[in-house]
Amino acid sequence: MAARALGPEGLEICFLDLCSRVQSWWDKLSTNVRFYVRPYLFILNHKPVLLLLSVFLIYRLSRGSSWFLTQYISTRYHWSIAESNLLVAFRPTVTIPVFLWGLPYLKKHILNSRHSSTQKDLSLARASIICFTLGILGIGLSPSIGTLIPGMMLQASGSRFVFLTRSIITTLVDRDQTARSYTVIEILQSVGNVVASLTITAVFQLGLRLGGFWIGLAWMVTSSLFCMVALAIWVFRLPPAPREDFVVGEFEDEE
Repeated sequence: MAARALGPEGLEICFLDLCSRVQSWWDKLSTNVRFYVRPYLFILNHKPVLLLLSVFLIYRLSRGSSWFLTQYISTRYHWSIAESNLLVAFRPTVTIPVFLWGLPYLKKHILNSRHSSTQKDLSLARASIICFTLGILGIGLSPSIGTLIPGMMLQASGSRFVFLTRSIITTLVDRDQTARSYTVIEILQSVGNVVASLTITAVFQLGLRLGGFWIGLAWMVTSSLFCMVALAIWVFRLPPAPREDFVVGEFEDEE
């Protein structure tokens, strides 16, 4: 009835008005998106940074397995929850000495003194991600507590790689872009947390249903994802340092 009352011309006017409103809404949305996204587009011009940023997404996605470590130890090795929690709580006894003394000592005394600080960080990040990946795999495959503990120690000793990667990214961007780079990192980690809460939980539950060897399935999957992180860090190459212009002195010996 309303359509008949309006007639063809009225319907056309209503349609045009609707189209103009939709177009106006779309223009405002596009403007707002460009306003908020444009400050972060500089990352697209830094391919090395893009490669390293993928590390943080996969890291958070794979880190989800640590949420179930206490339950995993209790189920697989028939320990109580209290005993499992106590074992997990001992991990900082490895990470704190490594962070405070181990890596600084390696960086200062073991690595090539001719290398820049960023090159040393990259070397430490590569070694750390290997330790971390092997530790995760060891946790998933360990048939007993005796083999689980070395895997946990290896994982803890390699957990520094994510901070080293963040340090490398800081040196690759301009000073005024550092805060925005950290914002992107936090966004990627948040996305990884959301995805991990769904996927790793499902994988862990699947491992529990399969039982036996497959109880550690979540850590096996996690270690394969960290292999991708290790590949990204090992493939990464630092850009060449800018050449310093040679300035000829104003005063030269006259013959």
